[in-house]
Amino acid sequence: MLEDDYGLDKQGNITLLRKTDDPTDKLIALDNDGNETDKSIEVDKGILSSKKTNTVNASNGNDYTFDQYKIKRDDKAKGLFEFVADNTEVEWSLTGVGAKSGTDGQNILTTSHIKDAEIGGGYLKAYGYTIRKHSHSHPYNKFPSAADKKFAESLNLKFPKATLDIYHKGEYFQYAKNGLISVPTIVLPEIEIKVPKN
Repeated sequence: MLEDDYGLDKQGNITLLRKTDDPTDKLIALDNDGNETDKSIEVDKGILSSKKTNTVNASNGNDYTFDQYKIKRDDKAKGLFEFVADNTEVEWSLTGVGAKSGTDGQNILTTSHIKDAEIGGGYLKAYGYTIRKHSHSHPYNKFPSAADKKFAESLNLKFPKATLDIYHKGEYFQYAKNGLISVPTIVLPEIEIKVPKN
């Protein structure tokens, strides 16, 4: 038998394509027209169907809706986070919750289906989760926004050991309340400059 097949559209919506009885599910990236591509990831059965949709009122007075998925094991959560971030045009967050990590690590994957915002991490912080790490994707650049820095400051006040990073184009960039912690550098080849004699 085949696994359940789910589709992932460019706005981060995950929908059931085909129901099956295998112990794993497959998430297939869809193109701009909603057609299946050859990009997919296999995930444990039950993760994609665990979707919970929340609506919250933010401090700016606007209502935001976001989807969340629970994932056990840090490595599996990271793989799914990178897949959805690489195959959509919206921000995603992966928040490590609880004290355990590694194979016992609990994680929550969230998206607000917006290109330049993701409020799931803030919701988890506000509603009593213990946060050990928080990653979110930026489809557009690697730098933390003013809102990201403010979130980092408030998160680290509550959880001083929690780490934060931005995932952009296959790389992670750690940041804190003052911005990037380490700026990636490019090592250029050594060259010798000769000054002509007059």
